[in-house]
Amino acid sequence: MKETIDKQQNQITLLQNQISSLKKDAPLDEINNSTSISTNFPNPFSLITTISYTILKDTNDAKIIIYNTNGSTKKTYNLKERGSKGSLTINKQEMKSGVYFYTLITDGIVIGTKKMIVK
Repeated sequence: MKETIDKQQNQITLLQNQISSLKKDAPLDEINNSTSISTNFPNPFSLITTISYTILKDTNDAKIIIYNTNGSTKKTYNLKERGSKGSLTINKQEMKSGVYFYTLITDGIVIGTKKMIVK
């Protein structure tokens, strides 16, 4: 039993050292800023809602795609902000009441998908 615990502790220490080494090698702005997307607020909404996101400076293509529960694309928003937080305001006039999903894609990579409810 003690041997197993010692082995796990050694693995933990090794992984902690690797993380520390990676943090030293990574540029500071990449540690502090990462591409991300937040849940829209308010959610559900009946008039407007806002989606907050962050996109790294060196990203070429960034977009948020909204689609319905059948997977049909309803709207695509090309995003211009880079290296800082941005936000996208969506007006209910653009959609019917129901459940939708939205996905942030940067340079062909899906960053995240969230659910949106329109009243």
